[in-house]
Amino acid sequence: MRESSDAGHYLCDFIYYGGLAESERQAASGGKQTKVLFVHCPPVDNDLSTEYVVEALKALICRVLL
Repeated sequence: MRESSDAGHYLCDFIYYGGLAESERQAASGGKQTKVLFVHCPPVDNDLSTEYVVEALKALICRVLL
């Protein structure tokens, strides 16, 4: 085990894993297994504008839900 120098990567992995684990737990207890999607939003104003990230998220949400 070593110290992580990338807390963002650690947190993203933990959140995604937690979502998958909860979905499996629900299915194992007789409930409906929920689909899990984790979307990492890059920092805005570096390479991408806020508007670009918002529009990309809107498009992704529409694509997933429709």
